[in-house]
Order: sequence, then structure tokens, then C-alpha cells
Amino acid sequence: MFRSFTRNLSRLFSRGKGPPPEVKVWVSIIITFIILGVGLYVILAPDFDQSVKKWAFGAVGAIIGYWLKD
Repeated sequence: MFRSFTRNLSRLFSRGKGPPPEVKVWVSIIITFIILGVGLYVILAPDFDQSVKKWAFGAVGAIIGYWLKD
């Protein structure tokens, strides 16, 4: 079963098409929610140091920049 799955994936990506656009959008949305969730939790929680909060602000800023790049 696993071999046929990997074989089908290799055929799909060997054509130079890459994943379908819907997959790219859903992966971007899922990663966005994960990073924003963790970043906002770190920013809003009083238990973290300023150096960790700087990382969180940078991560949230990068996500905002990614979605506003057009």
C-alpha cells in the first residue's frame, strides 16, 4: 500500500506540475493558524521572557507579510 502511494506521488510530481493549487492554499492556511496560535499565545502570556516575545512578534510579522505580499 505504501509503495503504491509513493509511486503515485512520484508520478504526480515528476510531470513538473507540483501539487494542486488547493493543496498549497490549505497547507498555507494550516501553517498560518499554527504559527499565529503559538505566536499570539507567547505574546499574550505573561510567563515568557522578552527574547521569546521578540521571536513571537517576528513570527507573527512574517505571517502577516506573507499574506500581504501581493
